Order: sequence, then structure tokens, then C-alpha cells
Amino acid sequence: MTFIPVAEITMTNAATVEVNTDLALTGTVLPDSATNWAIVWSVADAGGTGAIISGSTFRAATAGTATVKAAIAGGLTATTHMKRHLPSG
Repeated sequence: MTFIPVAEITMTNAATVEVNTDLALTGTVLPDSATNWAIVWSVADAGGTGAIISGSTFRAATAGTATVKAAIAGGLTATTHMKRHLPSG
């Protein structure tokens, strides 16, 4: 079997998230034929929001903008950074 790397990861969640609300992170991987599709989520820059990710669930404690990082498990592909705005209550 030939290894096919991921060329693109796209976050499919809304751009705005409510403070103190869990958001299940979801994304798509291209090409469809990529060998590994397992997305690993992390906070690249909390931006003062207190943002955390547990597994694939995002939550932030205060308003602001946080940057979420999506990578493929095993680190054999591209990484995509996505910003999410967190409006105050």
C-alpha cells in the first residue's frame, strides 16, 4: 500500500463560539484517499481567552480570539491554524 499524505485540513465548525460553551471540533481532510485521517486538535494561541482543548472539545473562559491548530496524528502531514472569535456573553 502506498502512503498518501494529507494536503489540506479544513475546520468545519462555525467561526464564532460562545464563551464557556463546549464545541466539538470537526474537520475535513483532503485528499479523500489520504492514508491517515485522524485529526489532533490543540490551542496554538489562546490569546488571553483561557482556551483549552480536551480531546476534540474546545472551550474558552473569556471573550477574545483563539487560534486552534489541526494536525494529523503521526505528524506526517500539513498543519492548519484556524482562528475562532469568542464574543462576550
